Amino acid sequence: FVHNYTMLRYCGNTGAVSGNIMVGGACGDANFGCFATYNNGKIAGEAQVGGILGAGEIAVVHNAINTGEITVDNYNGNSFCGGIIGKADLTSIALCHNYGKVNSSGTHTTG
Repeated sequence: FVHNYTMLRYCGNTGAVSGNIMVGGACGDANFGCFATYNNGKIAGEAQVGGILGAGEIAVVHNAINTGEITVDNYNGNSFCGGIIGKADLTSIALCHNYGKVNSSGTHTTG
């Protein structure tokens, strides 16, 4: 978790990341600014899984790129899975691109 008023800039991930919920290439759960970040690694989890952020609330994601594969294996249904962000609440996403494959056995899945 990254706290209020924190900025994540000019960083990236190239390794595999796995977990249960709120799993992301740059950060799992955030309410902050995320600028010029990338993910090339495989990201896997059960819910709220994204290439850059697993979950974001009142966050700004700008100029992020994901090329890694995202996999969610959730038998309960609500997976919230996406190439850039898994679950977003009151979050602004701009100039972001997902080129990675997104696989989900649940619902609420975006590329």
